[in-house]
Amino acid sequence: MAGLVRWRKLWADMGAIRGRLLLVLLALTTGLLATISISSAYVILTREVSANYINTNPASGILDIGDVDQALLDRVRKADGIDVAEPLTILTTRIRHENGGWDRALVFVSPDPLNQEISQLPIEAGTAMQGAVLLERRALDLIDGEIGQNIALEIPGVGLVTAPVSGTVFDPALAPADQEQAVYIYIDQATFTALGGAANFEMIRVVLEGDRSDQAQSDAVISRVANELRADGINVHLVQIPPAGQHPHEGSMKGMIALFLVFGILAFLLSSVLVSVTIEGLMSSQSKQIAVMKTIGATARTIMILYVSGMLVLGAVTLLISVPIGVIAGRGLADVIAQLLNLNITSDSISPLLIVGWILSGLLVPAGFAFLPVRRAARATIVAALSDPGLARPANHHPVASSFFAFFGGSSQIQLALRGVFRRRRSTLLIVFLMALAGAMFLTARTTGISFQTSVDVAARERLHDVDLTLIDAVSSDVLNEIAQADPRIVSAQILMSAEAALARPDGLSIVRTYPDGGHGSMTLIAGENLQNLQQHNVLQGALSDQNMDGQLVVNQSALHLLGNPSIGDTVRLAIDGPVLELTLRAVIRQYLTPATVYVGRASFMATTGEKGSNRVRLVINPSDQHTVTDVVQNFGARSQSRQVYVKQAMAEFQMADAIRGHVDILVALLFALGIMMAAVGFLGLTAAQGISVSERSREFGIMRAIGGLRRQILGTIFIEGLIIGMISLPLAVLLSLPISLLMTSIIGMISFGFPLPYAVDFDGILLWSLITLIGSQLASIAPALDASRQSVRETLIQI
Repeated sequence: MAGLVRWRKLWADMGAIRGRLLLVLLALTTGLLATISISSAYVILTREVSANYINTNPASGILDIGDVDQALLDRVRKADGIDVAEPLTILTTRIRHENGGWDRALVFVSPDPLNQEISQLPIEAGTAMQGAVLLERRALDLIDGEIGQNIALEIPGVGLVTAPVSGTVFDPALAPADQEQAVYIYIDQATFTALGGAANFEMIRVVLEGDRSDQAQSDAVISRVANELRADGINVHLVQIPPAGQHPHEGSMKGMIALFLVFGILAFLLSSVLVSVTIEGLMSSQSKQIAVMKTIGATARTIMILYVSGMLVLGAVTLLISVPIGVIAGRGLADVIAQLLNLNITSDSISPLLIVGWILSGLLVPAGFAFLPVRRAARATIVAALSDPGLARPANHHPVASSFFAFFGGSSQIQLALRGVFRRRRSTLLIVFLMALAGAMFLTARTTGISFQTSVDVAARERLHDVDLTLIDAVSSDVLNEIAQADPRIVSAQILMSAEAALARPDGLSIVRTYPDGGHGSMTLIAGENLQNLQQHNVLQGALSDQNMDGQLVVNQSALHLLGNPSIGDTVRLAIDGPVLELTLRAVIRQYLTPATVYVGRASFMATTGEKGSNRVRLVINPSDQHTVTDVVQNFGARSQSRQVYVKQAMAEFQMADAIRGHVDILVALLFALGIMMAAVGFLGLTAAQGISVSERSREFGIMRAIGGLRRQILGTIFIEGLIIGMISLPLAVLLSLPISLLMTSIIGMISFGFPLPYAVDFDGILLWSLITLIGSQLASIAPALDASRQSVRETLIQI
């Protein structure tokens, strides 16, 4: 019977603060929703990105030989450690749109794209047809095309050929086509030959026996096979060995979602702070009743169990709401990121262990935050509890707070508001920190977006050119100058030589950590007579005091990492399809929106390779708008083709920015979502804290009414309190946003460019968050203010 009475009391106590409990429930639900949705998305994506990639049976490596016949293919197939070997040709070229525009294209030529063992391609739409090509499904969107239409494809040495698109395939082994700004095309060998392409393949891709996720084994087996071929006089130009068993974006995806998960968990923990604030207020109001319970036999343990059980029930209700909604949101988030990474979600199941973790967190975290105030109240002596003024407890201000009141006090109403704010300093500080963290997340999201755009602007300003064209074969510099000078819109043309480079190994083999698309690990060498554009870049290490590059090497930050981070003055050995350049590292420059690149003098390059021509030209165009750049590239290609000079690819500044932006937009969106969630929790916390303050000061407000105070004065006091708390949180939000923004811009910059994004203070964002804080704090104060103003004098003065 006594137990039933205690539970009735708990029910009555909770009913007395049901408004505040509802706010706590909303805050807990918001925080737990963030945790559940992000953690479920992390589990789904981590599993599915690996499954999507591995299920294609991706190549362990690719041997770039140049001319592959059946005998050579059979030899590689029989080599120790090789499970499967297939011929392949990968062409980097272009396609032309009907409006005259061009897009970069990667053409994968194999015996039969839909029946290959390595990098298997499930058909998505349409069908394979002799004489037609297949596109990767995202590539079809990139060109805004449809199945059945013809595409104009440029084949090296042949020119433009036309072929119909008969269908689309799904290729999760490559980075999404729209992000890489490349059209992925798949052609069977018979069709390619009929279109005028070479009859022989250029490469052999292999899959190893045993553990295919073992990087050391991949390196050892593939390099051994390549060296055996080289020993017999077969020129292996390059060996591509991507990270074993890992999707191109898997590492960056896991890192970013894990970071967001940390923020989601933090949001839930901070929302649980409201439990502590609310229970502390409840325990204060019930101090005398708890003393009576102890007088008639209740123990501290019984009282603690009673109120902590109430918090467990609150946690259970939070779970009932959060889990189903969070799982749905998590699956939706996983779908969004899967679309971004061009993945198929084959299963959205959640691990039972993860569900157990949610349940334990949802129950134990709120109960844990409630434990200390409950324990403190339950262990108080009967005498201390009976002498506790409870709701009528006077404010006990710190001397610093008193000085603050004296300095900023102003009117008596402001003095009253300030004393109300600092009545419970610990609770106020918790709410201030919660709101500050919400503001910090909001500002971080804006700063990250602005910093990325700044990197785009810096890249365009430093590179000085508007479009970068690569040719299939090297030609005379005079020819390229003549072609460029024929178009008056071309202000200048920088003639260069470029080649794929790798850190030279003792065995002379060139190995790069790149995927079949040629990205995510490749390194480009650029040689020129005058590399004046380098002077525009920020020098991270070393110096660029003059233009003489003979015997010298300049690298960007991404190439420095691929070269093993040598020091300034070290000799670096670069392999370029056999020849090895030995150069002294002179400087490291910062380059945004640029893959790993090394710069050398033309004389050094010619002395080592004997190559005298040029295969790269960078154009400065006026005007440099997208339409003009596209038209200039089209005309340049037409003029060069008439002179038997073929453009391999053209990359304009706007295309490069679009390629990188696809990686960043979703991250900024997630940051905004977390900022909104935390802002909601913060303003709910402010409402709850002010509700408790109003309850504790009921007598104070009653006395004010009794001596002639007006309702609007009480309303004004509560609104001023909310404004004060909001204004205190504002500078703290700005301060907190600095390290968080630096962290996010650093992580995103390292993932995208190998260097942190340029940090820029977002003054507009600070102004916007100030406005949100002003409006939000006033909206959060409405319910407590109305509650305080509606209480009658009699009701307030008769409270215990």
